[in-house]
Amino acid sequence: MLLSHGKDITDPSQMQEIRKGIGVCQQQNVLFDFLTVKEHLELYSGLKEVPVEQRDVMVSSLLMEIDLADQRDTLSKDLSGGQKRKLSVGIALIGDPKVIILDEPTSGMDPYARRLIWSLLKEKCKNRVVLLTTHFMDEADILADYKVILSKGRVRCSGSSLFLKNRFGIGYHLNMALAENCNTQPLIELVQSKVEGAEAIRHHGKEMAFSLPVEQVSCFPDLFKALEDNNDSSEGCAAPLLGVTSYGVSMTTLEEVFLQLEGTSEESKISTDDAQETFEQSDANLLAPSDAMNIEDRGCRISGFVDAPNNTGWN
Repeated sequence: MLLSHGKDITDPSQMQEIRKGIGVCQQQNVLFDFLTVKEHLELYSGLKEVPVEQRDVMVSSLLMEIDLADQRDTLSKDLSGGQKRKLSVGIALIGDPKVIILDEPTSGMDPYARRLIWSLLKEKCKNRVVLLTTHFMDEADILADYKVILSKGRVRCSGSSLFLKNRFGIGYHLNMALAENCNTQPLIELVQSKVEGAEAIRHHGKEMAFSLPVEQVSCFPDLFKALEDNNDSSEGCAAPLLGVTSYGVSMTTLEEVFLQLEGTSEESKISTDDAQETFEQSDANLLAPSDAMNIEDRGCRISGFVDAPNNTGWN
């Protein structure tokens, strides 16, 4: 039996109540060209059977929240792409649904509008079940409690942001802004002496970046002290003396996690393609059944792959 807030979705008599509790924002804007923004929200509030005496207040409030109050009487065909997405999100939220399905809700929005919708969703989606699909890794990081990353139709990994960054990330980034004609060699030696395994990963113009292993996080205070200490002449390694004008530390982003997984996927594909070519040139009669199964699935289990259904308690 499949239940949605205590109601059986296989029971036709309960589906009407279930539908009223579901809000959907599709990837494409499903709007009526000759209805205004306000009329769209009034229409869907009626479909959700919102009490008549509550509709005006609910619609007016939502218009303010999605920042379309000034366009309330504008036909949907005259809205910009970002405004249409805002309206689609508003339609999904009308009627106080308990289950919300959002398919790339902020695509086509400018950065300001995207941040506005993120703030709205964080507030509105409390105590609700929300399924969100997105290509913006920052959006997933900010909005989702539990992430599932898919690549080429397969689940590659799943978990919280902290788990994914620790498991698949490259650690922390130390980004530095440098003065003119800065000699970077003493700076590299300092960072690597304080944090074992640190690597200079980028140096372009007046910017330099290091990757710091996450397991060496306990060594970071010593590094920061060395960079900030201007009084200990024996160290001789204060940031200004080394030509560092400013610096900051950040953790691996979900974007980098995704790229890391894509990289391992491509490496696996190359290795399995080579294995397939070698097999085709050999005598097929010598192939054992177990080997045949491995080649059939083309080596899908790669380094760093997490079998999400088996490791998260899914059934």
